[in-house]
Amino acid sequence: MYILEYYEEVENGDLSYDRYSLLGIFLTEKEAEEKRDQIIKEWELRRDTLYVSMIDIGNSQWEGGFISE
Repeated sequence: MYILEYYEEVENGDLSYDRYSLLGIFLTEKEAEEKRDQIIKEWELRRDTLYVSMIDIGNSQWEGGFISE
């Protein structure tokens, strides 16, 4: 499966923050990329703020926790 995410680092004077949104989950990379292209046109977003990533369903994505030894 593939996810489409929006991520942008925003700096406004002394204030700095991240914007993040999960935009969709897709069965194929092609579907995710097509939706990314559609969003770029409709929402007038920069391509470098939208990411398509493959995810592995049914397995833990984060096993390390906050503390490592």
